[in-house]
Amino acid sequence: EAACQFAADQARARVLVRTGLTRRDITHEAEARGLVVEGRIGIPKGKKHAWYWYFWEVGTSRNRAHPALRPAVFNNAATIVRLIAGGGR
Repeated sequence: EAACQFAADQARARVLVRTGLTRRDITHEAEARGLVVEGRIGIPKGKKHAWYWYFWEVGTSRNRAHPALRPAVFNNAATIVRLIAGGGR
């Protein structure tokens, strides 16, 4: 849970803000099934603009990408692993 919260906070900090909707809508969740723990960050499918977020994240042929989710995870991998292991930030 702490690692997902950290990654979601990092993603919120990277979002270019026009209306603030995307920043507020970034959520996180962690789920444990046996020995497997899965964490997710992003905008839930039920949100009206979730579909557009994908194109904002990866870009299109007409607009460059403005990634927030991927750098939030990949640029902080060591911290996230430490949080999963229970070491703190």
